[in-house]
Amino acid sequence: MLAEDRALKQRISDVARRFHGEYAVWLRTYVMKSPFAGKITFFKFRKENQFAVSGENVSLLSHLFSNAWQERPFLLAARGK
Repeated sequence: MLAEDRALKQRISDVARRFHGEYAVWLRTYVMKSPFAGKITFFKFRKENQFAVSGENVSLLSHLFSNAWQERPFLLAARGK
């Protein structure tokens, strides 16, 4: 029974590690994260399954909590749909 428990624990550990790796890849591929808290404004209305060109400015991110108000364009770099 002890060997079966160890094998099951190892299998669960392997599945969890693989899940975390695949989740990290998914985040890098499909999620745009802001480097700071702010308000995002999109330049164009996007429809479902509409594509954008890599490098195209799709939105503007403005600081909410800063005296030095900044704007940074959010580039679409290999983000899929």
